[in-house]
Amino acid sequence: MAIAIFRNITVEPVLFLYMLCVFMSFPLVQQLAFQKICNAEYDAESCKNLTTSQENFVHKKTSKWILYQSVSSMLPSIAASLILGSWSDKVGRKTVLILPSVGSVLLYINYMLNVGFFSLNVDYLLIGVCISGFFGGFATTLLGVFSYISDITDESQRTTRVALLESMIFLGGTVGNLIGGVLVYHSGYMAAFGLCLGLNVLIIAYVGLILPESYFPDSNQQENWALVAIHNHIKTSFHVLTKERPQHRRLNLLVIMFGILVFVLINFGGFNDISVLYSKHSPRNFTSELVGYFFAEVLFIKGLGVMLGIPLMTKILKWSDLTIAIVGSLISIGQYIFLGFASSRWMMFVGGLIAIGAGVTPPCMRSMISKQVDSSEQGTTFALVASLEVLETLLASLIFNSIYSATVDWLPGFCYFLMSGMTVIPILLLIWLYVLERQSNLYAVMSSSPDVDGSLNNEEAFAKSSGQLEYGSSKDVKDVL
Repeated sequence: MAIAIFRNITVEPVLFLYMLCVFMSFPLVQQLAFQKICNAEYDAESCKNLTTSQENFVHKKTSKWILYQSVSSMLPSIAASLILGSWSDKVGRKTVLILPSVGSVLLYINYMLNVGFFSLNVDYLLIGVCISGFFGGFATTLLGVFSYISDITDESQRTTRVALLESMIFLGGTVGNLIGGVLVYHSGYMAAFGLCLGLNVLIIAYVGLILPESYFPDSNQQENWALVAIHNHIKTSFHVLTKERPQHRRLNLLVIMFGILVFVLINFGGFNDISVLYSKHSPRNFTSELVGYFFAEVLFIKGLGVMLGIPLMTKILKWSDLTIAIVGSLISIGQYIFLGFASSRWMMFVGGLIAIGAGVTPPCMRSMISKQVDSSEQGTTFALVASLEVLETLLASLIFNSIYSATVDWLPGFCYFLMSGMTVIPILLLIWLYVLERQSNLYAVMSSSPDVDGSLNNEEAFAKSSGQLEYGSSKDVKDVL
């Protein structure tokens, strides 16, 4: 059993190590920016004992800098991922998996230089951020690993494998946040960013020397292999959205990508952006170490929910992807409301425990998306999804950093209450798709014609319809019958 599981490992280490570095460096660079901004405005002694007005002033300037950081990273990575996703459908996945780590190596070199020359203006940090974005960044890593998993799995096992892969985001983030705060506390920023640099070199070596290629395009796909054919790659990306598809797959694709995931991921990005500043604000007053512990707890609990919850709900409870996503969204609402009222450290950590089911919605959506398109469109499709994720994270920075700056004086937890309200929209869309799916399955059963051996019974008709519609569960249709 253990050997079989080990043999099935492919891109999971890539995503685990990459996300470990992302989640380790994300709060650390925000805290580094906070310190640089504070030292630029006040002397070092004053920064250790800020008054309430001084604290709010530095928080507002840091919040605006985080917005500039998001723009510098995400705009280049959106353009790069749209091109690289289509390109991977023509040349394979391995090169696309290597490029983001090359950009990350340059990013962490930049961070280390800014730590070594601490008096440099905080905006010099944005140079490395921008360079990393042009190599594809987080978006290209996601499109690469999820395309790879879609290449090597069939639809019956895809939700479970996608969930396992998605859990690497949370588990990598857990480890990153745990060791990041400790490293900074005991050894400083240089040690933390140096570790991230080394791990990205390890990713490059693993993908280049050990990981087998998952996708071998047809000869007619290889004709237009050139990365410089940018217009063709972008045209192919948007053709995926407009292409006619059987049943209501195109509608499913559009609703999931531009309706459900938009709000889910905007909230995810907003949570990451404001939680660092919110937890450091009085009366919570988190240290760098406690910030790391809090994010580690949230990510570990989410990862545990994904790893154990999705197999339980799909294989034992026989829930569909849609049902699981609805449950996950409802749990997210509860978590956001609780954190909005958190007035002490222990309440923040209890709020983190509520995240046990909050991470199941995105992997269900990714699995559903992969089942709506052909195998030759996986890279392009996940490029669009990854680009939307990056764009939505940018929107989250625009929305929540601006709102946090405007509301921190009178209600610091307002952004969490806003997130809970925004989550209602994807729940309504999920319910609509669920009803549409049940109606389609019922229609398929009722309209099935007899074969040469006699009439199809309900179970046979369901098996036929579910094979076409692909993302429902047997329990859903049996309930209708």
